[in-house]
Amino acid sequence: MVEREKVSEKEVSIGLRAHLGEKLYFQIAYDNPRNYLYETERARKQAPKTRGKTVRK
Repeated sequence: MVEREKVSEKEVSIGLRAHLGEKLYFQIAYDNPRNYLYETERARKQAPKTRGKTVRK
């Protein structure tokens, strides 16, 4: 039997957003995935390099 969470994922997200503020929450939810998951120029510059090849995290 699976134990139910006391707080839903949606409630955690709302609480986190209220605690961090809109600007920081937006950065985490929108900017960071775009920069680090979609291979933007900024992400390529920040990625560590080994033997001339970019290493993905």
